[in-house]
Amino acid sequence: MNLWKKTILALGITAMLASGAQTSYAYTVYEGEASNASGANDTLSTAVMYHVGDVMNGVVGTTGDVDMYKFALDDDQVLRFTFDTTGTYEFAIYDGAGGLVGSVVGPGYLDVPVDYTADLYSIRVSGKNDSGDAYTIFAKPMGRG
Repeated sequence: MNLWKKTILALGITAMLASGAQTSYAYTVYEGEASNASGANDTLSTAVMYHVGDVMNGVVGTTGDVDMYKFALDDDQVLRFTFDTTGTYEFAIYDGAGGLVGSVVGPGYLDVPVDYTADLYSIRVSGKNDSGDAYTIFAKPMGRG
């Protein structure tokens, strides 16, 4: 990843932290896949577990790469997902049955009502004919659903 992209990512995370969005229990996590590769977390069965409150960092390694994350909650909540990237990526959230809950292309916010009766939710990050750019995912509870 070139210096310019690293600087933009660092500034984005710094701004998020300065805004008070992160709590004392949050961690910075990396997807574990090489920045120019695909395959390590491309399906729900190989998805990386995401914990609400953590900052997840990743890179869509190739134009065909998909990064999958999964998360589960034990209560009805509305979560605000913040997606940040310098690339043209789609961030989509699916419920336990595979139904699309919401999506956004590029950087942005997505408020998602999460029903605790669903076993598992997933986040899918994919390039829209783009790759090699870093992204971050952050979710925080916004109240009850």
